[in-house]
Amino acid sequence: MKNKMKKLFCTIICMALIFTGIQMDAFYVYAEETEDTFVWPEAPSDWYKDFNYTLEGDEIVLLGYKCENASDVTLVIPGTATIEGIEYKTVLRGVEFENEKCPKNVKIGDGVILRSNGGCSAISFHGDVERISFGDCDCSEMDTMNSMFSECTKLKQLELKKLNTSNVLNVNSCFYRCENLTEIDLSDLDFSHLCVMCEMFEGCSGLKKISLDNVDTKNVNNMSEMFYGCGNLIELDFRDFDTSNVTDMTNMFMGCTKIKKLDVSNFNTSKVTSMRRMFEGCGNLKELDVSGFDTTNVIDMCGMFEYCSNLTEVDLSGFDTSNVTDMSGMFFGCSNLIEIDLKDFDTSKVTNMHGMFLDCNILSELDLSRFDTTNVTDMSALFCDCSNLTKLDLSSFDTTNVTDMAHMFNGC
Repeated sequence: MKNKMKKLFCTIICMALIFTGIQMDAFYVYAEETEDTFVWPEAPSDWYKDFNYTLEGDEIVLLGYKCENASDVTLVIPGTATIEGIEYKTVLRGVEFENEKCPKNVKIGDGVILRSNGGCSAISFHGDVERISFGDCDCSEMDTMNSMFSECTKLKQLELKKLNTSNVLNVNSCFYRCENLTEIDLSDLDFSHLCVMCEMFEGCSGLKKISLDNVDTKNVNNMSEMFYGCGNLIELDFRDFDTSNVTDMTNMFMGCTKIKKLDVSNFNTSKVTSMRRMFEGCGNLKELDVSGFDTTNVIDMCGMFEYCSNLTEVDLSGFDTSNVTDMSGMFFGCSNLIEIDLKDFDTSKVTNMHGMFLDCNILSELDLSRFDTTNVTDMSALFCDCSNLTKLDLSSFDTTNVTDMAHMFNGC
């Protein structure tokens, strides 16, 4: 009854405005919202007037949104615009909705052409938008989604299922700091040409679930900081992930503080050169299977397991570390690590071992008898606060080139 009265009241007001000749602003249209549903309104016939645009052939190319205060606006962009009796196809080319010009709700309708503008996304949002919906758009000229929803900190609903992403190469920072999103479903999207996924979900601190089923990652070369700071994620499913061309996994899961289950056993890491801080801060992980990792080309393992404070063991027996130069902080803060077998570690190229075992305060034995430390210059805090260590074999240590041993055994 309440909604019916609301509809009747709105109808009366609209009719009154029409008959009195008062013109309504094109985009100040509000969607009907109840507790469990949200209804998108129809766009007015002169919807395009609140945009800067150019007419190019049979297209109306939107260049920028003119509304100065759009915080309560619901914006619907249809696939066509009729101007002086001529119908034009709607094209979005580098349109940015940011700050006070970012509407509360935005729907990109069926038929809208999304056209990337150089290295910029066809459309991007950087403001207080809460709902975004994409219809069946023409995405044949959209090759990037770089920073598309970056810093949409109030975004809570995102509909992407109809979006054709088959030509997209780059989703760098696509959902960066979408702090209010609790779930993202990418399972129906075609990412077969995707190359860059770095920082894709970085700072999505409210995310509890990411659906990545059937996401094609065979061409991706960069996954650095992909889930960095996703502090509410509990688990991730990588069954369909192809990482055979990835070279950079820096900070990939850093700050995933609540994640309890992380199956990366099928990761192909044969081309990876950096695993720097890959699992840093995954303090709830109790098990981690990296036994199948091919680390032949890895150069940087700095902080790789730093602050994985619930890990009791990790099998690194298959690691080829012959090219690694930085192992600083590698196990720093692994305060529940009971044992670790590093007998087969090749450290001949390592120059930095600063804090490598810092605060591993449950470890009682550590056999480093095969460590080649010829090139190491920094051993500071190497065993600092390993307060339970009773047996330590350093018989092969060559400290000729070491310049810093500060606090090396402090707290042992």
